[in-house]
Amino acid sequence: MSSLPDTTLLMEGIRVALDNMPRATLVIDETGRVRLANRQALRQFDRVETDGVRALSNLPREEVMDRIGRAFRSTTPAFIGLQGADGSSLTFSGWRLGVPGPRGEALAMLQYDQAKSLAARFLAVSQEVADHRERLADSLQQQRRLHEEAQRLRQLSATDRMTGLLNPVEFRLQAGRMIAEIGAGISCVSFAYLDLDNFKQVNDRFGHLAGDMVIRAIAHILKRAVRAGDIVGRMGGDEFMIGFADAQAADISDRMSEIADRIRQPMHWNPPDGDHSCLLATSASIGVFTVQETDMSFESVLRNAEAGMYGMKRQSRRA
Repeated sequence: MSSLPDTTLLMEGIRVALDNMPRATLVIDETGRVRLANRQALRQFDRVETDGVRALSNLPREEVMDRIGRAFRSTTPAFIGLQGADGSSLTFSGWRLGVPGPRGEALAMLQYDQAKSLAARFLAVSQEVADHRERLADSLQQQRRLHEEAQRLRQLSATDRMTGLLNPVEFRLQAGRMIAEIGAGISCVSFAYLDLDNFKQVNDRFGHLAGDMVIRAIAHILKRAVRAGDIVGRMGGDEFMIGFADAQAADISDRMSEIADRIRQPMHWNPPDGDHSCLLATSASIGVFTVQETDMSFESVLRNAEAGMYGMKRQSRRA
């Protein structure tokens, strides 16, 4: 019995789902042909129905297909960086659909990056304010309140409560975006994985309040070491990670040496129970890995950076 009617019904269901999505969303096959596109996608990308993925970017078609091919190899959202027709940097999330097309072909879904959609919404709000000047004061006040609340919620969901650094989920998300931009805005991204040496001894000897003080002090050191456009996150108890965009190898080496030197500076600990203050000596092992290709997953980056860090720990113990 033919499965074509079932497939046709399934594609119609996907079409309905796409039309209800707030972001520009496309369903493509491995030839780059757009099989489905919602209204947002049709408005945002001219000729997408006739030209397929070529309408998304001014990069050579082979390069566009090579980057979009990542979506067909992943069942979870993979970040895909492209250069728009106007030269701007575009980021999409793409993943393979679990069902084939009407002819059994593989299909993948592409969604325009959410941050761009949020920016478009704020522009729409600004246009409405301009069109209705008599409500300007009230609209601006409401917009500020919404923006402040969105910022507050965003901050709570994206940062580590103790240090204010990015949490593991948000760091992974932003690192994926940085990797996706290689070749379309930056040439490489270097990641440093940092782990404190013998941190358990601090907690065991001086208590967890002392350990928390050390963690916050390390976070402050790392915040001061990054530039605009870099990212820094707390990946676990005493594990941290930094992403440097477009940094030269010599510069990364100097930064890591500077960070390690600052961490080795003794920290003053004043116990809350009034006991005598003391100095806590700390040190860290750091592994660095540089990414120059957009097809490398964050998991691979993490494994390589961790391997470098553990290698440094072994060398320190032997010394």
